[in-house]
Amino acid sequence: KYKYFTHLALVLALSKVIVKSLDKFHLTTIFAVYGETNRLKTKEAHPNGEDFLITKIEQLRWLYEGIPESKGSWDILIVDDGCPDGSGAACKKVAEERGGDAAVSVVYLQDAIDQKLPVVAGLENTK
Repeated sequence: KYKYFTHLALVLALSKVIVKSLDKFHLTTIFAVYGETNRLKTKEAHPNGEDFLITKIEQLRWLYEGIPESKGSWDILIVDDGCPDGSGAACKKVAEERGGDAAVSVVYLQDAIDQKLPVVAGLENTK
């Protein structure tokens, strides 16, 4: 019955031990958002709310707890890949209003296309 939770607890504990044993490192967590505005909200604010960005921030804070910034650091990079509901802007707003001092950045795929950056060569728009 609790097999999944036991496994998860062991993985989390092992992750924390590994992070504490590293010398100097930086972790960037990257994820794309598309149609995530409701998941960004709390359960009280929306039936599909998961408060997922704040949850990710809290998970990383827990993982790095007790580690001096000179030894280890982290940030979150969110890529808005052209969502018409403004998921990128919503992430930015949540991070600014409720993320505290968390290092959260939002980049927009359309901006990279407009700037003709090599990483998006061949793409003309996000639609």
